[in-house]
Amino acid sequence: MTSTFKTDLEYSNHIESYLCNIINESGFKAITTKDKKLFPDYDIIINSSTDKKTIEVKVDKKCEQTGNIAVEVKKEINGEEKQSGLSITKADVWIYYLPNEDEFYYLQTKKLMKNKNKGFRYVWGGDNNSSRMILFKIDVFKSLCKKINKDNIKIDVLRILHPTIFDKQLNNN
Repeated sequence: MTSTFKTDLEYSNHIESYLCNIINESGFKAITTKDKKLFPDYDIIINSSTDKKTIEVKVDKKCEQTGNIAVEVKKEINGEEKQSGLSITKADVWIYYLPNEDEFYYLQTKKLMKNKNKGFRYVWGGDNNSSRMILFKIDVFKSLCKKINKDNIKIDVLRILHPTIFDKQLNNN
């Protein structure tokens, strides 16, 4: 099946809903911004009694084939380069879903920004080659992240909500 913006968006929305269901089953309240008919600067909101975190969810269907994870930083719109993706995100946390592994990996946005120099090159790609992306080798990217344990997600949600309490390393590398 050919990948198009529409089919990729539908798949991404499905993955966001899947992640929300896993989080909600663990006793936390997570909603996708699509549920609220919004399209803000993040995809999921997790609420607890004491905090709220916003999450950007990314799906890289080509990572197994290329050996790389792509992180968008610019977009060409009407012939003009504009900041996008990581450069302008307002999400607290980025979660990447790797379809071939059926696994989620997460890291604080600040940590991703701090470590973008670990990407090995910039490329143009995406729909119509209009996105400027940093490429990370999969193993390098995973080394920056924590893997979500879907069987016991509660501790990972707590780490997302309270990274300084549960895992200082999440922010410091």
